[in-house]
Amino acid sequence: MKTKSRERAFALITVSLAVFVCLLITEGVLRLMEKLPQKLYLDYGDAVDQDYNPGGLFKKDFDEEVIDFYGKPVMMKTNSAGFRNEQEFGVNPPGGTVRVMSIGDSFGGGYRLGQTQTYTYLLEKELNALGFKVEMPLALAEDPYGALNYLRRTGLSYHPDAVLQGITIGNDFLTVTSSVSGMWKRLSELKLTPECQIPKTWWNLTKWWANYGRFHVRVARLILKPNRAIASYMGQYREPLAMDGLHGLGLFLKNPPAEVEKAYEDLFNLIRQYSEELKKKNVPVWFVVFPQRFQVQAEDWQAAIKEYMLKPECFDLEKPNRRIMQFCEKEGLACFDPTPGMRQRRITEGKKLYFPRGDMHWNPDGNRALALAILDDLKGKIRQLKSR
Repeated sequence: MKTKSRERAFALITVSLAVFVCLLITEGVLRLMEKLPQKLYLDYGDAVDQDYNPGGLFKKDFDEEVIDFYGKPVMMKTNSAGFRNEQEFGVNPPGGTVRVMSIGDSFGGGYRLGQTQTYTYLLEKELNALGFKVEMPLALAEDPYGALNYLRRTGLSYHPDAVLQGITIGNDFLTVTSSVSGMWKRLSELKLTPECQIPKTWWNLTKWWANYGRFHVRVARLILKPNRAIASYMGQYREPLAMDGLHGLGLFLKNPPAEVEKAYEDLFNLIRQYSEELKKKNVPVWFVVFPQRFQVQAEDWQAAIKEYMLKPECFDLEKPNRRIMQFCEKEGLACFDPTPGMRQRRITEGKKLYFPRGDMHWNPDGNRALALAILDDLKGKIRQLKSR
């Protein structure tokens, strides 16, 4: 009897070890397969230069296939100045053509997107199809602070009739206040208050680890196909930073700390200065808000609550947009918020608008959704330009 029990125990241990080894090997293979396409193709970052060119931060005359977010190659091209356009731009726009320079960070630059998938390309194509006769040079900049410096240096030498400037909710607040007020160190250590997280009891932490494993263990992710919350730039999940460069959760707090209020103040002062400087050059600037994925896709907010152990009652998901639009109205600035339109398109069409695995960027459908959401606003502004 003892012998049979030992045999069963030995068999059970042997099978368990075999399963564990198989899972371990499968996990390794899946991780390797993730990295393999990155070895075969260039990536978006390979097109970015170390300093500004006349057309922004992209390298001049870049013409290569780069990897998209799904591991497939897409074409990425820049012209001789570094604009992400195939066409060349003279110092002045052609007669009868309205030149709207589109400036943004990796959202505006078309992170891991093909040449014809960026919202700038789609807007230019749609506007011309409607008879507006528009050209839209696409310039990459780190944030509005870097964009303004770029325009001072070389951008305005291309004599744009207007500038379309993106504002990314999250990292633009962090990088602008770091540049203006030198707050990077403080903000990189500022955590959400414990009052806005669920208690870290044994049971809550057990559930958190189970949820965390669904996303980070490749075998589990392959089988379960979970919806991943927006990732953390700093890798802080159980104790998230208030001003993490990706999610910027602190911006949504109903009662934010002073450092977050300072980030709002610095950004607002910058876009006021940005607008005033360009107004002196007779160049209007139109600001467009880039929303967070959990503002657009309701399931992403539910995922964020679990991944970051949040108390949802502490947060107001409309707050950054509302404050930006109120500031713009008060200052007489032109600002577009595509969030409601993108949210509605997500519901009606049922398509994901952001890349998977918690990435903060829009996929091709997201770029299309943004372009359609601000198209009417842009048409109205261009008509005003032509009537001047």
